[in-house]
Amino acid sequence: MELNEIKQVFRLYMNGIVATSMREKGLNYRVIWGVSIQHLHEIADEVKAKTPDTEKQKMLALQLWDEDIRECKILATLLMPKELMDKATAEKWVSSLTTQEMAEWLSFNLLRHLPFAIEIANEAIKSNNRLQMICGQNILKRIG
Repeated sequence: MELNEIKQVFRLYMNGIVATSMREKGLNYRVIWGVSIQHLHEIADEVKAKTPDTEKQKMLALQLWDEDIRECKILATLLMPKELMDKATAEKWVSSLTTQEMAEWLSFNLLRHLPFAIEIANEAIKSNNRLQMICGQNILKRIG
């Protein structure tokens, strides 16, 4: 699947009421579709079935993460093959966090499963950035 195809799927599951509520509660993304986590898991499963090549999954996850769209970022954490996630990319994703929600999803869906999770967590906790510290704390809570 391509990025544009995924965005079209988001439209099928969009929930304007949820998206409005998220914005009112302070989530700040360029686009919020209001897609549920359950549907994002279903979309991730569909993408993996249609794109079994893990290198292509990785490239798609990298594209998704670069979008300032809530659902793209969460889907990126679900699609990134854990065995292909390198430390430099993990550090980049942690340093680019803009919401507590994403700090939690990134740590829960992906970072806690990596062989260098403790290193990422310790570096994040030492940061002066609140979201990075939250991410690091969540990684440690989930693996320890």
